[in-house]
Amino acid sequence: IRNTSVTGVQTCALPISGVARRLRDALAQPLLVEGQPVNVRASVGVALSPPDSSLPANLLRQADLAMTQAKRGGRGSVQVFHKSMDAAVHGQLHLETRLRHALDSGGLHLHYQPQVDAGTGDLLGFEALVRWTDARLGLVAPARFVPLAEEAGLIGQLGAWVLDEACRQAAAWDLRVPIAVNVSALEVAQEDFTQRVHDTLRRHGLDGGQLKLEITERLTVQDLQRVARQLAQVQALGVQLSLDDFGTGQSSVSTLLQLPLNELKLDRSLITGVAESPIEQRVVGALIGLGRSLNLTVIVEGVETPGQLQALRELGCGAVQGYLVGRPGPASMWTPQLGGPLPLELPERGGAEGGEALLN
Repeated sequence: IRNTSVTGVQTCALPISGVARRLRDALAQPLLVEGQPVNVRASVGVALSPPDSSLPANLLRQADLAMTQAKRGGRGSVQVFHKSMDAAVHGQLHLETRLRHALDSGGLHLHYQPQVDAGTGDLLGFEALVRWTDARLGLVAPARFVPLAEEAGLIGQLGAWVLDEACRQAAAWDLRVPIAVNVSALEVAQEDFTQRVHDTLRRHGLDGGQLKLEITERLTVQDLQRVARQLAQVQALGVQLSLDDFGTGQSSVSTLLQLPLNELKLDRSLITGVAESPIEQRVVGALIGLGRSLNLTVIVEGVETPGQLQALRELGCGAVQGYLVGRPGPASMWTPQLGGPLPLELPERGGAEGGEALLN
């Protein structure tokens, strides 16, 4: 569609947006295929000539960028191209190039955060957290580069490196508690995932009980049955399985029932006011009870104050993770402490309020 107006995107975008939405809605009507209704959902990207470009090749590229942006906004979205998308794409391509370089040159590293018994402080394990400090970009947050790795097809390489490095460190520490590694459902769905886990454990001389995999629920729902089959094979190796970030996004009991799990990990957003809020206490208490009724260990992340810890103890929470018991740090930060007495020090029950981490 050629629009002869040159007054700007907003003036000419509104009519074409309406056309795009009508096209999307028409495609959404159920179709009968061999007597069975089939629903189609479409995302639509729009570019205009002018003002975007008069060259067909440029228009197709810009419409494709707009469609990619529409997909990120959720299925069935409509997005009109604007020039900032070009800048965003160039920024993403630069970030992807730097990430590929980091993966090839050893530019990533792991930090470790302890997970402890809420009552005794006994060390239950560590979570391995990937970190990336780039010479040009500085510290790049995982929330920025992990989704990029998934989009760019790098998640397998990234995940394999994290798994191997975490297992190497577990072998070096020689602890009888697991190191937890976050994995994407895109990794789990790969046919060779179970074999990769098996080979990594064997390479470092570990048994399955020294590894825990944390799977984010919002990713598992994309292909739940396939993920469940793969996870059952991994669990057969003795590896513990944890459902991460429960209580956010699309949390559901059906997911708990379909996945072979050992642990339920409650998201930090659930406990920000648990020390003072009766409503939060009831919600968290119900989720802890749900996990226990399914024979799952329940761990709460993001514990930062003695008040939160005390509330969780009273609610029957078994395990905690957060700044109160230890900030994430390199292996060298934890190695001296692991050579000393355990458990790690926790506030006494009923201790005073405070937000300062006891281990920094």
